[in-house]
Amino acid sequence: MTLLASVLLALLPAETLPTTDPGLESRKAAEAALTSTLKLVEQAPAKEAMAALEAASAEAMRVLGEQSLIQARLKDALATAKAETDAAKALRRLKRDLESTALDLVFAPRMESPTPEDWPAPTPVGEVAILDYPTYRLARASMQSDSQRGQNSAFWKLFNHIQSNSISMTAPVEMSYSGAKGEEAPQWMAFLYGARSIGTPGTAGEVEIVDVPAARVISIGRRGAMSERALKASREQLDAWMVAHPEWEVCGPARSMGWNSPMVADAKRYWEVQVHVRRVPQK
Repeated sequence: MTLLASVLLALLPAETLPTTDPGLESRKAAEAALTSTLKLVEQAPAKEAMAALEAASAEAMRVLGEQSLIQARLKDALATAKAETDAAKALRRLKRDLESTALDLVFAPRMESPTPEDWPAPTPVGEVAILDYPTYRLARASMQSDSQRGQNSAFWKLFNHIQSNSISMTAPVEMSYSGAKGEEAPQWMAFLYGARSIGTPGTAGEVEIVDVPAARVISIGRRGAMSERALKASREQLDAWMVAHPEWEVCGPARSMGWNSPMVADAKRYWEVQVHVRRVPQK
């Protein structure tokens, strides 16, 4: 590339990547509408409480906007409550759903370790975003199986590797999957190096050090314990977004990014589910 071409490329505006996230201020406003109303109706009669919560949900949905996946979640919660014939049960269910949604709206991941250089910000919980990742270096170990034993074995191999080489722990911990859609199985667990200048690609015992090329992924943020059920639900949400946006196509495997250690309570853990994507080539 010539110097002139490089200069012109640098002057081009950065590409705006799609996201369902309405932004932090909108999420805060929606959370405030839900939380304040939930407190107000604690002792209110069921009928009045239900009417107030429906109004608060409507306000939260207005603030979030049509693109937000959490707006769709609120719609589902209201529809489920209205379909319930037992008024007391409907109110309990709606309160529980709105409390969980309010927590997700303003959830801030606990950052226990630094991230690699130029790492993108975490995806908001319950929302989808297309993210660009830089080239980075990682150490990975085979998961062997999707059992807990296989995960523990890979974790300790990686932990011993960074300890013996005086490499600092970073976040997140990456898990990659192999297999066809709907039949993915854990393949690798990886610890990420803070910089590409650390270490050298190759093999160190049962650990493989690899440079991962820059990539683009579709990502969804999650709060809570990572489970097979939650992984499946996340994939379904990503698939639904892809169907609604045919200008994007899957071009690589799925992976998860776990940001917290077992020392963090399940309710406060944060993780992401991601799939490699690219824009459909213009014909």
